[in-house]
Amino acid sequence: GSSKNLLHAPFRPTSPEVSIKRPAGGMIQNLQEDITCSICLESFDDPVSIDCGHNFCRLCLSAHWSGTSHSGYRCPECRYPCSRERMKPDTRLRSLVEKIGQIPLQEGVNKELVRPK
Repeated sequence: GSSKNLLHAPFRPTSPEVSIKRPAGGMIQNLQEDITCSICLESFDDPVSIDCGHNFCRLCLSAHWSGTSHSGYRCPECRYPCSRERMKPDTRLRSLVEKIGQIPLQEGVNKELVRPK
């Protein structure tokens, strides 16, 4: 007689009550990376957008470009040639920075998800 192997059941996690949601702290960390100026490594202060689409603090970018000849303005991130005159305030990003700054950072978020064995 031939016996078929029926052990190919779909994978089931061993403990179904484990939360799939990411800890809030990790999500906030991710958001903060997106609102960080690559020049000062702080949250954007008066963020501006330049020709290539990258964003920087207005003062950081002005300082970065201050020692540059008028024809040689380049994005500090991708080196794309940019025009200083087209440095635009990014009001949506500024609003986002303010909102993310108001989220309280919870230190013990992970602790409540870990159950003692």
